[in-house]
Amino acid sequence: MQRYDEALADYNRAIELDPSNAWAITSRGQTYRMMHPYDEALADYNRAIELDPSDVFTIIGRSQTYRAMRRYGKALADLRRAAKLDPDKTRAILHPS
Repeated sequence: MQRYDEALADYNRAIELDPSNAWAITSRGQTYRMMHPYDEALADYNRAIELDPSDVFTIIGRSQTYRAMRRYGKALADLRRAAKLDPDKTRAILHPS
């Protein structure tokens, strides 16, 4: 459906209500990544990782953003970090791009 503007408005409101809501921040970052303003996506992923450094989903999302920006070393570092955090390793290894 690609209703990104509506999604961003909802995530912005959720973050306004609770600035420490890592899920909303990650979700907004994911929306930005899909829209291609990668700097905004990275800012959200970085903030969410500060709030929850063990969230594999967010780390993988940041890795995907780095890859889209052709910052392959940082993308690989995040995948390695996610693999260490994921007990069965499958999410970090098999996560779709």
